[in-house]
This record gives sequence, C-alpha cells and structure tokens, in this order.
Amino acid sequence: MSDSNIPAATASMPQTSVHTIRSFSVQPQPGRIVVVAVDASPHSKVAFDWYISNIHQASDLVVLTHIPEVPDLPLFTFKEGIHMPALEWERALTEQIGKVRHLQNGYEEFMVDKQITFKLAGSARRSIGAGIIEVARLENADMIVLGTRGLSAACSALMGSVSDYISRESNIPVLIVPNNTK
Repeated sequence: MSDSNIPAATASMPQTSVHTIRSFSVQPQPGRIVVVAVDASPHSKVAFDWYISNIHQASDLVVLTHIPEVPDLPLFTFKEGIHMPALEWERALTEQIGKVRHLQNGYEEFMVDKQITFKLAGSARRSIGAGIIEVARLENADMIVLGTRGLSAACSALMGSVSDYISRESNIPVLIVPNNTK
C-alpha cells in the first residue's frame, strides 16, 4: 500500500483569512466538496441531518463551516472617567469561543464516529452569508448546504436572510433545506 492510500487525520491552518480548525480524512481523494453551514440552531441541524441522510456520498469532502455572529460589545463608558470595557469584551469573547468549541466538538465527534471525511472551517465576519460564500470559494466547493430559519416575508425583508443572500450571490449550487423537512 502506498503512502497516498493511507487514511490520515490532519490538522492544518491555511494562510488565509478563513482558517481551518481541524480535518479528518479516511479517503485518499475526495469527490465533491460540499460546504455545510452549521450553527447551534435546530434549523441548521435539520439541514445537516437531511444532507447526511439523502445526498452525502462516501467520497464527499464535507466542509463544516460556522461563521459566528460578531458579539455585541459595549462601547466606552463615562463611568469614573473614560473607561475601556475590557473585562466585558473579554467575557463576551470567551463566551462566544466556548459556544463555538461546543458546536465544533459535537459535529466533529459525529463525523469521526461515522468516518465521514470532513474539515471544519470558518471565520468571524459581519456578514454570515458572505463568510459562507468565501469559505466555499476558498475550498473550491461544488455545493453549499444550509438550513432556513423560516422567517416570515416581513421579517426576512427587514432583517435580511442568510439563505436568500447565499442563493442570490453564490456561483455554485445552493441547497436550502426548510426546517419542516422530514
């Protein structure tokens, strides 16, 4: 057996603004590269489960991407003079990092257990949709899979929709899995 056929578990940090945290491979060469957008919502889990059950192929490289929302950080205050709220910033960022690690660990455990070739990628960005598209571009993805929160037309028009944005702006196929999918 040549070295190129040996399954490998690797960790890498490409030199881009989007960073890969961990990857696991049991395939020497992936077929399709599928970006699956995940977060802590049940909508995201429905989309992930639907992809795994209905579309996933053993040769796929699944790029799980999470683009965390930028936490609301307090601005400077005038308490006791001008005060930089460093402790509040540290708490907010530590909480956000903990949530991301918990999310990553859950998906990573599943993927390793099922021996699915995957990579975790993401970055903190103001626009979640733009971040997902950027990951797909950098990974040379063949498809993006994501859930939809099922916002009403009015809420979607006011707040915008990540799935709407990605479906309009992506130059690769996008699979949007509705929350009520069985």
